[in-house]
Amino acid sequence: MCIGQKQRWFLLHLKTDTAQFDFGRTREPEFDHYRWVNFWEPVREVIYFKRAVYMQALSELAPLAFPDGPPPQPAWWAEMAAKGLNPVPSATASID
Repeated sequence: MCIGQKQRWFLLHLKTDTAQFDFGRTREPEFDHYRWVNFWEPVREVIYFKRAVYMQALSELAPLAFPDGPPPQPAWWAEMAAKGLNPVPSATASID
């Protein structure tokens, strides 16, 4: 049994100011939706019991993905990190 939804995250470096994607160019498109998010955003998007793993993974990936320094952590990061291995989902979480 699964809790949540299936998500696939990709780290991409956009080399232009704008991007246009046409998911309808093939008979069976691999994706039906996309959106650009801040590097740290997946931590808030995943089910609560996977957040600690995502925090660790992004923290370890950041220096490799951003050799000149990773993006600043959002305001909610410290609170999420303080919750440790079992962060509790918040119904009133604000979006930065």
